Amino acid sequence: MPYGKFLSKLKYKADQVGIRVIEVLETHTSQTCSICGAVDR
Repeated sequence: MPYGKFLSKLKYKADQVGIRVIEVLETHTSQTCSICGAVDR
């Protein structure tokens, strides 16, 4: 399934149950602390 179609379905289903989907840039996502936002390089 193409990414755009997947994202569209995900947003649709999430909206049905009151969940907000937030798109983030994938740059440094595996290096960024989810708590404080610090980037470990």
